[in-house]
Amino acid sequence: MPANGRLTINVETVSPLLANTPVSTMISADRGIIVERAMYWPDIAQGWQEAHNSFGAPTSRLNVQASLVPGLGEGFFSADVRVLNYQPIAVEKATYWNAEGVVWARGTNVTATRLPPP
Repeated sequence: MPANGRLTINVETVSPLLANTPVSTMISADRGIIVERAMYWPDIAQGWQEAHNSFGAPTSRLNVQASLVPGLGEGFFSADVRVLNYQPIAVEKATYWNAEGVVWARGTNVTATRLPPP
């Protein structure tokens, strides 16, 4: 890639198995780079109506769907993520919701703030 260049990879075009599923990507380079995770929806054929992005985060991804956590309900909540094996992690909250009769019509994300140790 040339200096000051940009490369966009739509993972849904790489394999049908990557459509509508959590994925992670590992990027390596011999020079400094900036990586972002950009999300656009519903799809280009319908005209993108929503988007958000965040910085690239390391190694892997795990989604936790709040509605599947027993007793959580529909109210507000927070998560305390503790790493006990000294491995670096990045935590992001991505939220999607229905609007105007369209499933997952809107969404946003935010990167978690690191708290000092207790």
